[in-house]
Amino acid sequence: MDLDDWSKPPPSSNVVAGAAVSSHVCANAGSSASSTAIGEPQNAPYRRKLEPLLKDILQDASWSEEDIELWRSFPWTKKVEVLSLDIDGTLANIEARIDHARGKFKDGSRAYWDELLRGDLYHMDSPIPEALACVKQWLAAKPLDSWRDAAKTFRTANAAVLEQARGTISADNQEEANAAADATKGKKKGKSHKGGKCKDGPVFVGKEPPAPRLVVYVSGRRDGTQHQTKEWLDKHGFPPGRIFHRCTGVNSYRWKANMLWDLRKVCYLRAHVGDRDDDRQAAEQVNVLGVQVNPNTWLTAAEIEYWKYGDVVLVASDQ
Repeated sequence: MDLDDWSKPPPSSNVVAGAAVSSHVCANAGSSASSTAIGEPQNAPYRRKLEPLLKDILQDASWSEEDIELWRSFPWTKKVEVLSLDIDGTLANIEARIDHARGKFKDGSRAYWDELLRGDLYHMDSPIPEALACVKQWLAAKPLDSWRDAAKTFRTANAAVLEQARGTISADNQEEANAAADATKGKKKGKSHKGGKCKDGPVFVGKEPPAPRLVVYVSGRRDGTQHQTKEWLDKHGFPPGRIFHRCTGVNSYRWKANMLWDLRKVCYLRAHVGDRDDDRQAAEQVNVLGVQVNPNTWLTAAEIEYWKYGDVVLVASDQ
């Protein structure tokens, strides 16, 4: 729920990637998602580049440096799967905070919005149980710990093949790599991309584990209150994740659309979940699934089935 929109744009508003207002930095500068990637020398092509935005996301999701380096060693795997979450009205029931602001100032006035959006009042919010259960269940399908163990096993089994692919194979492992290649003759080879040209890639032993899931919080709460949001999320058991808040005065619809566009460039953005029309519209504008829940009450089983949200919304409300 984004509560200080003075003028909401129509659904047909155009959102252009790389707009003047950065989607996750309070400055009229380019988004960090378009910054130079943290890459490798040209003689190490089989190593995933790491965009600065993605590195921030992984670190805030409690990935260690070892986890990040392990993931980077698999450039053929799918992107990390990310679920974007609004907060107010989606994860947090803010009715008590609304009543507080209405009791002090005229509903809709600037003083009302300033009071309502004070970070030191977030403690008044209560978690929506179905939202918390849903997020935890969604993450549990592809947890980081399971991926880490499977990825290490896969890397060990394919050490020689990976060295050969990078052009750094040792004499001791050359025989092992040749044996692996002989064992897979006649099988369909994988594909890798270098310099814009597609060519045959290495053939691995076993199946590479799918990338783990994580969440980010894309909320219209005011920038500068991220630490209070994090305290609230931690207190109520929500998983760690990068928190993005909107700068005061920036249009919610355009900000969210540009933020989701930046995220989509560096990860597999599964969906954005929010309680407002502009949450859904912003997601759809950048070809991401927009899941719209009922403010402060989540979704019923019938609503989840009707809107075909079942792959993302795994827990229903009985209201």
